[in-house]
Amino acid sequence: MELESCFRKSKAEGMMVVYDNSENTSVPENVEVDAEGRVVRYEKKERGGDLNYVEAGLLMFRKEVLRRIPEGRPVSFEEEIFPELIAEGKMAAFVTSRRFYDIGTPERLEDIARFFNKEGE
Repeated sequence: MELESCFRKSKAEGMMVVYDNSENTSVPENVEVDAEGRVVRYEKKERGGDLNYVEAGLLMFRKEVLRRIPEGRPVSFEEEIFPELIAEGKMAAFVTSRRFYDIGTPERLEDIARFFNKEGE
């Protein structure tokens, strides 16, 4: 509910949920957020510099974003749409302190399994 409310109040065309990685979850930071809460840099592969958050995989977009999708071919939001929105200052960040669990490696999958086992006790 808080995310939806924040997005509706924003002037942004897109909102990316980002995780404050202060717990050092072994997932590398891949998003830079400025003082106004805008995403100013997103890196899918390269990491480093002023990246201070982890993209949590939850995004919201206004329907206007659909007009940005080229007709007749597949499109990667991460490689084509995100950069446009970021360059135009139209991608906001919703910062959460809730733990983000990446399941992209066997070790990280074990982390989430431990979390769920602990929660079920």
